[in-house]
Amino acid sequence: MWSSAREIAAGDVVIVWLTRDAIQSLVVTPGKDFNSRYGNYRHSDLIGLPYGSKVRSRNGSGFIHVLRPTPELWTLALPHRTQILYLADIAFITSWLDVRPGSCVIEAVINFRAGSGGGLVMLDSMTGALGCYPSHEHCIPVGHNIAAAYPMSGRGLYSTIRTMLRCSPKSTSLLIQSTYNGIDKAPDGTGSGSFTHSIARTVGPAGRIHSYEFHEARASKATEEFARHGMTDVVSLTHRNVCKDGFAVADAADAVFLDLPSPWEAVEHAKRALRKDRTTRICCFSPCIEQVLRTVSALNDSGFTDVTMYETLLRPHEVNAIPALTPIGAVSDKLKEAARVREEKRLRQIANARAKRKRDDPVPEEGGVKKAKTEERDEGGVNPDGGAEVDVDVEMPLAVPDPDADAAPPSPPALQVVSKVVQEVRGHTSYLTFARLLPATGTITPAPS
Repeated sequence: MWSSAREIAAGDVVIVWLTRDAIQSLVVTPGKDFNSRYGNYRHSDLIGLPYGSKVRSRNGSGFIHVLRPTPELWTLALPHRTQILYLADIAFITSWLDVRPGSCVIEAVINFRAGSGGGLVMLDSMTGALGCYPSHEHCIPVGHNIAAAYPMSGRGLYSTIRTMLRCSPKSTSLLIQSTYNGIDKAPDGTGSGSFTHSIARTVGPAGRIHSYEFHEARASKATEEFARHGMTDVVSLTHRNVCKDGFAVADAADAVFLDLPSPWEAVEHAKRALRKDRTTRICCFSPCIEQVLRTVSALNDSGFTDVTMYETLLRPHEVNAIPALTPIGAVSDKLKEAARVREEKRLRQIANARAKRKRDDPVPEEGGVKKAKTEERDEGGVNPDGGAEVDVDVEMPLAVPDPDADAAPPSPPALQVVSKVVQEVRGHTSYLTFARLLPATGTITPAPS
């Protein structure tokens, strides 16, 4: 898979890391340029650089990192022909299907595009946009013919279905599993290749992946992509409708992965494709619980055991180091010190004002000349404000030296590690239904170690 050389060569696929949220793939082609908000980069300047290099733009407006592709980076950077599986689901599926080096895996993944036909549809309740892989808040029963009852398209269909389900415009999404002439269903397929690249690395050169794509144009595009990534020895892609025609192999697969709008239609075909001399496994990836119910019934009827359903929830955390909180005792001491400094400053101001008045008063002459009155006093030395006046001679300097002037510089504050949950999670949630198919009695072959 991909190039294993240390330096980048012409024709290599590289991952351009712009920011954590801006990652894209690039085929290095001499003579072409890569332009982004972070500057202009010539492909020829990348040739000969080691993978992982930091490249500055020609106009000095930024930089990028050029990385070697991995299945994890490819999942984040691939061109989305369809909705994809992300790392949390891929890792969980790979583990539960017991995919290992040398395994033979069959995959059939859903695809959708605008056109004509029928299938699984999502209507965004705020914009009315059509898409796939919703959050299954509401479901119309499988087989409900929307096209026959409501011959309309676009926002008209959106408004009608929203009224049927009595959901408010603020609902995040709407799931329709039905027949509708405005949506084209590609009931299975390789998709964008996110899952395929990950399990191709897992099975290794001794393994085999049989991938099935319903849409012919996407099958051709995926075949070119697999050839460019050096995966043709591991992955075989077939243009086929597995729900009707089944799989092209029999008694050969160690695991089957189905991401279909109606996986129960392919369960019997999957059973024929799985090996009968050892325990094999199947996984069905479904966004709607009604799909899970029908799939579980089909698995039980076909003789599968240990049927289990999971939902994978991803919660990324951002981790940062911030200054540690100051102890309450230290805060109290700091406040007391500030109060003491303010009081000293007040006394200095009083002393300085009195000293200035003494300097400005005329010197009394002998012979009974009265001294200039500097303060208003009542008889008995009582202030007009009512309190007894006390003469205080305070000898304080005009400038007090800073006691911390010669002190050592303060040590850097202690740090503590904190984390917060990222609110917007990239990806979608679906139900994963797993099951095992036990071998027939007397035909058990030990799995390779």
